[in-house]
Amino acid sequence: MSHSDSEVNRTKGEFKKKLHVELKAKNLMKSQSYAALKNKMKTLRDARLLFAAASNNTENIEKQLALGASPNSADTHGRSALHIAASKGYKDVVKLLLERGADPNQNDKLCNTPLHLAACTHNLSIISLLLNAGADVRKLDLYGKNPVQLAESKLHILRRSWRDGSIEMVQVLTELQLIVDILISVYKQQTPGTNVDNLQMMKLSLNSEAPETVDDQMSKLLMELQGVKIS
Repeated sequence: MSHSDSEVNRTKGEFKKKLHVELKAKNLMKSQSYAALKNKMKTLRDARLLFAAASNNTENIEKQLALGASPNSADTHGRSALHIAASKGYKDVVKLLLERGADPNQNDKLCNTPLHLAACTHNLSIISLLLNAGADVRKLDLYGKNPVQLAESKLHILRRSWRDGSIEMVQVLTELQLIVDILISVYKQQTPGTNVDNLQMMKLSLNSEAPETVDDQMSKLLMELQGVKIS
């Protein structure tokens, strides 16, 4: 092989090598661009899910989840769609998110779970939903309060409102039944096997309570709540 042939072959080899490197770089850029685009689209879907939760829009939530949004997507404060819905009292949204796999024990940056926020806003129906979905009553918020302690304050408010006549009996009884449901859920989670028949009977009896006995039932429930040991 002549010197010129060797030079040509070397040039061809270098050209092929350079072409291979350039092709590899282009493929990498395409891959990175695709990954970046995919990540951007996911971020957008997650943001739309959070907005839908804040707007009480179950239809849009279904749509964003179907497109790939995470049911546990969170904002810069760590608040998930479930946190938002629980804090705003959007029961249907909470129920939907839980059915789609949202984590009831996810913490935001203040250590609040959706259960804490539902307790803070005294939304008993959402508290019950979260507990039935496995929300951990042992979790504490930034101030060292567990959800049961926060829910207890709701009962104090109910009793005060009942005594000063600012709340209707029908609403009181509905709220008390929800508190009983919460207690039953807590007992089942904390001490499986606990006999809750007395609570079930109390719940049933609330449907036929006379006005003069409502205060006594609230006192009994308050004692039950205060006697719950979270471990």
